[in-house]
Amino acid sequence: YWYNEDTSNKYHSLLNILDAKFRESFILAYLNFKKKDTAIAKVYFEKVFAIPADSLTPHLLNRYCESAVDYAKIQSNKNNELNYFLLAYNIAQKYDLKQSLIDVAKELSNFYFKYDKKDSSLFYLRTSVANNDSINNRKAISELQNTIALLHIEQIEKDDALRKEQESRKHNLQFAAIAIFIVTILILFFVFSHTVIVSQKFIDIIGTIVLLLVFEFINLFIHPYLGHWLHENAFLMLLALVCIAA
Repeated sequence: YWYNEDTSNKYHSLLNILDAKFRESFILAYLNFKKKDTAIAKVYFEKVFAIPADSLTPHLLNRYCESAVDYAKIQSNKNNELNYFLLAYNIAQKYDLKQSLIDVAKELSNFYFKYDKKDSSLFYLRTSVANNDSINNRKAISELQNTIALLHIEQIEKDDALRKEQESRKHNLQFAAIAIFIVTILILFFVFSHTVIVSQKFIDIIGTIVLLLVFEFINLFIHPYLGHWLHENAFLMLLALVCIAA
């Protein structure tokens, strides 16, 4: 009942402010950590951890884990060092930050190994390896899916090329059959036109039919090329066909 647009805007503004504060504190903590200025680094690390993890994006949560690991490394007390390693580990586990979980588990494995706790060291080492394998498996599955998709596209293109080739061959055969038919009709026309077996009227009718067949065959054959050359301009195509007919 309390939710409205105004409270929503205030909430998002607060998140933006927290993000900006976190980024600033994280960068300054990181830079001072790298310069080995631990006193100043600790001040900014504390500011990083003062910001609730729940308010951060997954990207910033990874930086949160990095800060916890770096802060653990400058602790003089073993328990404090472990606490910050575990803070990073718990955050990475809670929000399913695979890469951070791998890195923090390695740090915990090294920590326990340093203090001769081999069982704990082995546990975290296995955790790191298992999550690393999980990421690698995801990458392998993704690559396999991409390969299958590419092969599928390639097969579609091959099938399409084959279909077009078959259609072209079919059209060529049809044109050849029509051409043979027209040539046969022409030969028969010329043969009968020089005989007295048929009347002049019949020859005139056959002549007209043959002329129409020849014209339509030419039209059928050159139409695709004519359309391409004349850019499907109806007036120019009509003019061209009239010229051919003439």
